[in-house]
Amino acid sequence: MEKYKEFDGFDLATIDNFEVKWQDDNVSLINVYRKAEDGTRFKDETIRLDTSI
Repeated sequence: MEKYKEFDGFDLATIDNFEVKWQDDNVSLINVYRKAEDGTRFKDETIRLDTSI
């Protein structure tokens, strides 16, 4: 994924930063979470990954 998207500001080794939801056998939506300055967690963006391409 790193060749498609620049990641900064969070630890990629922590799976808690991501939530993967499969739409079908080839398409998934990856929710990316970050921590705010006050320590709360929020969804920053959603990445659509199509493995059929």
